[in-house]
This record gives sequence, structure tokens and C-alpha cells, in this order.
Amino acid sequence: MRIRFANPAWAVPAAALMLGACTSTIALPPVSVAATDKEPIAGRYRVVVQTGGWHIKPDRKGWTCSAYGYEMDVDAVYVPAMREALAQVVAKPDFADTIVPPGDLRAEGYDGQIVIQQTNAAVVFAVESRLFFGADTNVDVGLTTISAVIGEAGLQDQRTSEGRAKNKSGTFLCSESEEIIQEATNRAIGDLVVKTAAAVRESLTMARKTADGAAPQPSVATSSSTGRM
Repeated sequence: MRIRFANPAWAVPAAALMLGACTSTIALPPVSVAATDKEPIAGRYRVVVQTGGWHIKPDRKGWTCSAYGYEMDVDAVYVPAMREALAQVVAKPDFADTIVPPGDLRAEGYDGQIVIQQTNAAVVFAVESRLFFGADTNVDVGLTTISAVIGEAGLQDQRTSEGRAKNKSGTFLCSESEEIIQEATNRAIGDLVVKTAAAVRESLTMARKTADGAAPQPSVATSSSTGRM
């Protein structure tokens, strides 16, 4: 008996995409950005970049390549990139792992404190079979931080920043999705780092104007953008 497929051209790539079930660790290359073209803000600031929350397993949508999984240590790339960016914002950053009480900042020689908190992180990918041959991998990455500038009297300003990136590329094997996820994640990290650094600079500028008696500018609640698809 001969078996007929309703769409024989679709059956071959679907079968090929299902071969080789495993979980892979995606190694993310370093991210380096030019966070600003302005002079660093004068002063010595304690800077705390929260870490440890972004060991991510991308969320797969759909059944194609359902036996394939990935994991990424986003922290390993995000933290040094964020520190590099913040070092371009303030003249004398003092990077630390713990937060100093506001009342102790002056005694320890600080003009203020900058705290970057990790919040939401999502990496979603889907492998969609084409009508005739192969498939397309679609990736959507979103990373969010909350930046806080703290002075001797307490919180001076707080802002939310979101880095986004989308990527789409043709694939034949499930393992080929790894590079597409990697590229989108790196671009999202870069986007987030630049926006967070800009938010910190705006917060510090506003805090200084307030200290000098000028009317503060409205705080930007959220900053986000979307990469190519």
C-alpha cells in the first residue's frame, strides 16, 4: 500500500527538523557599547548592578523542534556590559555588590548611589515550517531593568528601561536556531544597556538640578524599542 501525504513537500523538512533531540547551552559573545557621547558626570558614585537572575531557558512556541531546548547565562554578558556603560556616565564609579544606606553615603565619600535592578526577562522562539522546504526561526527577546539614583536623603529618581530585539532567519536543522537566538539576545542586551545608561544620566541630571533649586524635569517612566524582524 502506498501512503500519500496531503502535502509531501511539507513532510520532508518537518521530519528533518525533528532529528537530533538535545538541550544546548548558547554561549553569548561579549557586548560592548558606546553608551554616550557626552562627558561623564563629575563625582564619585557607588554603583550596584544586580546579578544572578538571568540564567534563561528560551521559551519555545509550537511543536516543531519540540525535543530541542536551550539555556543561556545572560548575566555573564549583561553585567560587564552594563558596568562598562555606566563607567561612561559617571566620572568615578565604584562598583560594589551591596547597597549602602543613604545616610552613610557621605561618610564613605560618595556623592550618590546608583542601583540597577533586574526585572522581567523573556526569550521566545518558534520554528515554523515553510510550505515547500525548510523552516523559519522567529525570536523575540525582552529584558527590563529598573535604575534608581539614591542620595543622602534617599531615593532621588527611578526609571524603567526595556531592551528589545527580534530576529528571523531560515533554518533546516533545529540546531541552526541557536545562532538566531544568540544574535537577538546580544542585540537586546546592547539595547538595554544603552537605554539604562541614558536613564541613569537623566536621573543624575535631574537630581543635580533639584539640589541646585531648579524645577526637575518629568521622569521618563519607560524606554523601549524593537529590533528588526
